[in-house]
Amino acid sequence: MSVMETSASGTATPPWLTDLRARASETYEALGWPTQRVEDWRYTRLPERKDARGPGAAGAPELGAIPAAGANRAVLVNGRYRPDLSTLVDLPSAVQIGGLADVLRHDPDLVELYIGRLARLPNMPMTALNTSNLTDGIFVRVPAEYDLEQPLHLVSLGHGDDAAAQHPRILVVLEEGASARIVEHHTGSGSYFTNAISEFDLADGARLEHVKLQLEAPAATHVAGNYLGLGPEAQYEGFVLQTGGTVGRNEVHAYLGSSESDFTLNGVYLAAGRQVLDNTTRVQHAAPSSRSRQTFKGVLNAGARGVFQGKVLVERDAQQTDAHQLSRAVLLSSGAEVDAKPELEIYADDVRCSHGATAGELDEAALFYLESRGIPPTTARHMLVEGFLGETVDEISIEPAKDLIRAEIRSWLEANVDKKSRDPA
Repeated sequence: MSVMETSASGTATPPWLTDLRARASETYEALGWPTQRVEDWRYTRLPERKDARGPGAAGAPELGAIPAAGANRAVLVNGRYRPDLSTLVDLPSAVQIGGLADVLRHDPDLVELYIGRLARLPNMPMTALNTSNLTDGIFVRVPAEYDLEQPLHLVSLGHGDDAAAQHPRILVVLEEGASARIVEHHTGSGSYFTNAISEFDLADGARLEHVKLQLEAPAATHVAGNYLGLGPEAQYEGFVLQTGGTVGRNEVHAYLGSSESDFTLNGVYLAAGRQVLDNTTRVQHAAPSSRSRQTFKGVLNAGARGVFQGKVLVERDAQQTDAHQLSRAVLLSSGAEVDAKPELEIYADDVRCSHGATAGELDEAALFYLESRGIPPTTARHMLVEGFLGETVDEISIEPAKDLIRAEIRSWLEANVDKKSRDPA
């Protein structure tokens, strides 16, 4: 018979969670800190974080002037839920939004149904590291057939020096026919390390619109794994913006294990200086008649590096799969670099799949055209970059998030793109 353990805070820990943490710890010890000798990490070097297993302190939050992306906001500070900073209003009792630790105390069986079901541990060291530190996070459950119409703003704040590590966990469950709009927002101050894991479980006919903003502090490191499972006729529409951190890596793992499921993911990344921004995706089509679309666009300046690794796996039974992925990048200086590795692995014979990758400079003819009509060179460059990104941004249906992203793009252009787009010395 298993015995309920008690944490240092006096809270009982369910045996299954103790076992899950132990297995995760063993997996991380076996795999170790990822290095560029591992194929999936060959383009991205993480700074050494020997202390990354330690939890971040709760500390004083710095909400600052974060614009609201919805009437309801749930806030994490260094991976811990802060009800005093969160605003949850006018929600029906059937909708659950709150701290994961609170649900673990009052309804651990509900969490056990979903946690770790999508975020598998084998061969995923950072997922294992997050799970071994699992204590708190945000839990969202939308009941069957309910439409959470107003966007939900999930904010993860980090702060601290090189010794500060946070492991935010977000678990979102949409039951049959439910729908939701979620804006996930990562920011902070200092040189902390973020290792975030999000799981999105979409039941039959569920629909999720999800925007992720990776706007970490300039000296921070951001690593994230986003895991999605789509039921029959479920729909996911996602967008990710990356501009923050010295190193930012966002992984998306989507499992389309049911027929007629639909997955769309677009992304924009903007990097300058010595930044490295990595978008790594894996979409697994395991059932007939599923569809996936991916488009990532990057703008790189002054020695920055962008990475896109996109793999689409079509299993033998996934006939009539329709999958497409595209990576495009604009290099604003000779010192910028992009590494693109789109992949298709197909075992079915009745499919429609394609991929592509392009990289180049801004169109000199278009620049000359704009400048010849009296537009200043810097303004002309801004216009062309905004036009390059605009088609992707325009597809976002959550208006507050769209406005925030446009403002971030303009701010980045003003700070990083001048007439000559100089390389670093």
